[in-house]
Amino acid sequence: MSKMPKIAWIKNVPELDLNGDKIFCKACVKIIICEKKFQVDQHLKTSIHKATLQKMKSGPIQQSVKTTFQNVGNQTRSETEVFHQDLSKALVIANIPLKNLQNTQFKEFLQKIL
Repeated sequence: MSKMPKIAWIKNVPELDLNGDKIFCKACVKIIICEKKFQVDQHLKTSIHKATLQKMKSGPIQQSVKTTFQNVGNQTRSETEVFHQDLSKALVIANIPLKNLQNTQFKEFLQKIL
């Protein structure tokens, strides 16, 4: 019996990505350690995964940040401050520590506005 490739395990699960041999959960922002499909299924059934997935579905944070970036040039001072707060909140919710950012230009931008 041939082994099913990992890409087939995540085919119908949009919050999972395959990067090389590792499966990454975008909802939980973590790599799923797995050698067998049931381990992926177990992760998808965890309460943490379900809760973060629900948060992702209930609030379109990425689209909101993208739209805000496009409109930031036309804002007053108070709107810009709200943008900074919203961006900070989005990064905290996404659990992205500033020290882990590898894009230096984005990191410098964030350090400037936060």
